[in-house]
Amino acid sequence: MGKIIGLSILDLLLSTLAGIFIGVVGSLILKYSKFLNAISETLTIYCVAILGYYLIEALHYSGIITLFVSSLILGSYGWYNLSERSKVSIAMNL
Repeated sequence: MGKIIGLSILDLLLSTLAGIFIGVVGSLILKYSKFLNAISETLTIYCVAILGYYLIEALHYSGIITLFVSSLILGSYGWYNLSERSKVSIAMNL
């Protein structure tokens, strides 16, 4: 019983840390990259989040938690690095 709880906590912790890392990297990409149009910015956000999900799923941890945490980070910090056209595009897509 204790081993199952320990593995669950490890899964939660590693998935959360991976989500934080992916979210911060995605925010930095948005901050320091110059995009040609709103589509490329929007696509970058989606690709970064999905990449984190697939990477963690391949390592057999919780991809959903990673996706949730990275989306929170990208939504909180990445939003201010987007152009106005990208903000409108993302708001309409979500």
